[in-house]
Amino acid sequence: MDYELLDHEADIGIRGYGNTIEEAFENGAKAASTPKISVENPLARVTHEAAIGRINKKLETLMARGLTEEEAVDVIVKGLLK
Repeated sequence: MDYELLDHEADIGIRGYGNTIEEAFENGAKAASTPKISVENPLARVTHEAAIGRINKKLETLMARGLTEEEAVDVIVKGLLK
């Protein structure tokens, strides 16, 4: 499995796995975009939409603007958590 859902007090806890930081984030994003919806009303219509992409282009852009790789990853992660 590329990711693990964690028992957590927040809305959701995810641990992504990969051979690179990009793969780990991509696999974590897959988990975050997988619907986990519980609906009790049989007449309700529930939909879900998400986009998944690699972060290496965003990482390169932030590093070109003067951030270290660690700082750039931090900015991207904080953006995903908003």
